[in-house]
Amino acid sequence: MSSEKSRRYEVWNRICDADALWGPFAFLRPAPERRFTHARLLAVTFLFSSFYGMCANVMLVWLHHLTHYRVFPLPALPLALFVTSFLCGELTFLPAWNSRARQSARLSTWMAAKGRPPATHADHPRSSSEA
Repeated sequence: MSSEKSRRYEVWNRICDADALWGPFAFLRPAPERRFTHARLLAVTFLFSSFYGMCANVMLVWLHHLTHYRVFPLPALPLALFVTSFLCGELTFLPAWNSRARQSARLSTWMAAKGRPPATHADHPRSSSEA
C-alpha cells in the first residue's frame, strides 16, 4: 500500500474511532480488529438516514406550512440520504476500516506463528476520543 493511501486510511480510521461521531449508533461499531461488513454498513446507514431524513421531512413540512411551497414526497429525503451515505461509506471508511482489520489479523497470525502472546486492544494506539 502506498504511503499516501496509508495516511488517508489512518485519517479515516481516526475519524471512525471517535465516539462522539457515532452518537446513538455506537452499539453498531465493531471492534477495531474486526471487519466492518456490508450488512453492518447497511444497518448503520438505514438507521442514520431514517432518523435524519425524517427530521429533514419535519422541517420541510414546517416550511410548506409557512410558505405553501410544494415539498418533496416524504420518502424522498430518507431514501436519498440512505443511498448517498451508503455509497460514501463504501468508498471512504469501509476500505480503511477493513484494511486495519486485515493488518491486525495478519499481526495476530504472525505473533502466533512466532510463539508470542497475541496483541491486545491495549497494544494498539488509542484514538483521540479514547485518550
